[in-house]
Amino acid sequence: GGRDGPHRAHPQDGWFEPRGCRRAAGEESHEARPELVARAKPALEGYYSDRLLGGPVLCSSAMGRRGLLIAAALGVIAVNVIVFASFLPDPAPPPNASPAERQYFLRCVSCHGARGSGSWRATVFLIRPGNLADGGRMAKLPDQYLFDIIKHGGATIGKPGMPGFGFHLSDGEIRELVAYVRSLSASRTSP
Repeated sequence: GGRDGPHRAHPQDGWFEPRGCRRAAGEESHEARPELVARAKPALEGYYSDRLLGGPVLCSSAMGRRGLLIAAALGVIAVNVIVFASFLPDPAPPPNASPAERQYFLRCVSCHGARGSGSWRATVFLIRPGNLADGGRMAKLPDQYLFDIIKHGGATIGKPGMPGFGFHLSDGEIRELVAYVRSLSASRTSP
């Protein structure tokens, strides 16, 4: 027999298959496995199971295509945002910037932002840098901690997103950078 709606009947056995679905190339049809059909019919009455009936089914229903198109469109948008974000230049330091401020803009701004409170680029790439503008948080961190994390990176202390800059900066430059980082939060802790 047949059923009205989104299913069609197979003339040989009366089994229903979702409309718009077909077997994958090279897969055995359930018509060739009547013992499975006979066992499955009573248990599944009207329910289509590709596992019992011999292999995967490719559905090209309207909802399936629409969902696939939406997923593909969202994927394309996400890739474009990431590519666009990676090519935008970081903000430039002010013309009268100190050497430490220039180093901060060169090495830190892409994640921590110009004011130390994080950048939109870090958000796009799902990076959560420490908020260097938070005076309460920064006051609890000793200078040696800041020196070590800038020099060696954060991987050894559970902050793998923070790269080390000891290869690029001398110890003196790192100390100047620590002082500049402190200045980002100092203006926010003053009354």
